[in-house]
Amino acid sequence: MKVWRVDNYNDYFSNIVKVPEKEFKSKIADNEKKLFYSEYINKTKKNGLRKIYCVTENSDLYKIQKNIKNNFLDNIMLSDSSYGFRKGRSYYDFLASHKSFYSGKYFLRLDIRDFFGSIEYSLIEDVVSYYFVVGENLTSSQKKELLQNTLSSMTYENKVPQGAITSPTLSNIVFRQLDLRIEKFCQNVDAIYTRYADDLLFSSYNRNLHSAKFINFIRSILISKGFHINHSKTIRTKNLISLNGFVISENDIHLSRKKLASLSRILFCLETPKWINSKASFVNLNMKLKTEGDKHLFEGKYALLNFLAGFRAFIIPIVRSMDDSKLRKKQQKYIVRIEKTIEKIEKLPPKK
Repeated sequence: MKVWRVDNYNDYFSNIVKVPEKEFKSKIADNEKKLFYSEYINKTKKNGLRKIYCVTENSDLYKIQKNIKNNFLDNIMLSDSSYGFRKGRSYYDFLASHKSFYSGKYFLRLDIRDFFGSIEYSLIEDVVSYYFVVGENLTSSQKKELLQNTLSSMTYENKVPQGAITSPTLSNIVFRQLDLRIEKFCQNVDAIYTRYADDLLFSSYNRNLHSAKFINFIRSILISKGFHINHSKTIRTKNLISLNGFVISENDIHLSRKKLASLSRILFCLETPKWINSKASFVNLNMKLKTEGDKHLFEGKYALLNFLAGFRAFIIPIVRSMDDSKLRKKQQKYIVRIEKTIEKIEKLPPKK
């Protein structure tokens, strides 16, 4: 049975976190969490550095978070417009709803500034509290205790850490109310809305989609829960739109030429015997890509595997929807090359 609400104190420990009560409380104590979140990655952004706190995968806290996600958070209903961090949904699906069967369609992309960092503890508490229900097997004091302990296990310094396994699903749960409000508004103005994490995508045959009035209304919905638009990343287009190298046009979604050129360049480097046999594979790869003007840099084996797997996952549904047999065969060749390259990289040691 899938648990989407907590109404039994004892079942919480046996069926959700799967850790004895005393052990659970000790592992989520602040002094313990500091040990688990001691590592972080600084990633350069245009406006400075961003800290991404990571939880060690073999730690007790990681196991607790994983159990909370699998046995509780994943069972909570999300909005239809949410596509990021969801099993069975992809970036392609996020874009597919906006395919234009006729010319003259308007597109609007809005980006949320500091998405995870904008989720306040009070907002998480307010939303998640709904799923803890007082009854015969859960008193008000027990509800308060379990709620606070659950939130403590998923937050760090009262924030949603981007590196925690629970954070993506938790962000979708927190954002559900906003998704529903935006969906309702878009239905009233004949617009389509989908969201992939912090990317909000709209399309309509009505030019009012590009108006300040439309954007300001979306802005007011977001501000009500502490989210803000990054106006420097706003995109307004007509007939087609390109996002992260993926293009939506009339009845079609495809990879941009620039994106395909980058993929081809990376695959070519990886397919050479010289690279696979090198003792400093990723150093050589990054130097090679940098000299050729490619912006992709890989920290190691798993970053590269994630990159290639992401490309493969996107190309597969594109191929399935293609009517052009020649173009379909060309894309299928990319899939085969990616799969062969992934197979080779998986055999490399982690630090290579």
